[in-house]
Amino acid sequence: MIKARVLRRDLALGRSTLDEMYKHGLTPDVQTFGVLAMCCEEPNECMQFLSDLESLGATLNNEILGALVSSLSY
Repeated sequence: MIKARVLRRDLALGRSTLDEMYKHGLTPDVQTFGVLAMCCEEPNECMQFLSDLESLGATLNNEILGALVSSLSY
């Protein structure tokens, strides 16, 4: 669902989907974080995403890093 929203360029709704996941007791996986990385368009959003990723205990991998770079270059 997040990826469909990101591909529509509805980035705010894509980011808010994570909150909905938590409300329903679901936990994000690495693929979820990779898709959420596609929501970052500004450097400050990227820094916030990395901070959130660290606070959740997730690690940065090549796929997430690649999604960040391509979304920032878009």
